[in-house]
Amino acid sequence: MTKCLLEILKLFRERTGIVFEKRLNILEQKIVKFYKDLNFSDCEIFLEELKYSEELFQYFINFLTVSESFFYREVKHFEFIAEKVKKDPKKNRFLSLPCASGEEPYTLMIFLLENKIDNFEIIGADINSKVLEIAKTAIYPSRRVMYVPQNILERYFEKAGDSYILKDEYKFVKFVQKNLFDKDIENLGKFDFILCRNLFIYFDEKKRIEALNIFKKLLNSGGYLILGHADIVKNSQGYEIEKYNGFQILKKI
Repeated sequence: MTKCLLEILKLFRERTGIVFEKRLNILEQKIVKFYKDLNFSDCEIFLEELKYSEELFQYFINFLTVSESFFYREVKHFEFIAEKVKKDPKKNRFLSLPCASGEEPYTLMIFLLENKIDNFEIIGADINSKVLEIAKTAIYPSRRVMYVPQNILERYFEKAGDSYILKDEYKFVKFVQKNLFDKDIENLGKFDFILCRNLFIYFDEKKRIEALNIFKKLLNSGGYLILGHADIVKNSQGYEIEKYNGFQILKKI
């Protein structure tokens, strides 16, 4: 990989915390195609523009962070949340970050409603502005809902051709564009539960520690941070670990 492309990845890491360590040859090809499609003649010119153009950098973020999620993925996490919330009827606030195109926060909403819990607020946040637009419209191809039980699918969605649309009365998740490392992230307020699944795998150890500290500030005392099975956390200072059905949950002390 050329020095210029390494500088681009360094800039991306500094601003987003995301580190790319695998399949770098394919990533290099994608980046070159990206800036050439935008009529940049060479890498150095693209890098300079990337440093100063917020619009271009956001476009680049959208390009590199495209991810596909599914409804009802790793449902034990939602079962854990429902079990905890049932024991405490107060209003709970939830943050799903990254929320991708909304599958996770909407699944959480469905789990809460199905457990007769309706006193809550859910915020979905993501760095990718493009996927957030999908989340707001809540129109999904059939493969995204393939794990949803049929009775739930019929209750919460309307079928339109090969797509499923979340019914309007259930579109009350709030979506915001946020990078976890934004200086104003604390403006989102305090939360009782934060879902941050499969993001830590893209961070180096320094950024993982920084992320854990940010989440501590966002969590209420006794609040829970739910990570993905593949997320690596070596230093959980300020949290205690709870185990539930074979996976770990971090609880703010």
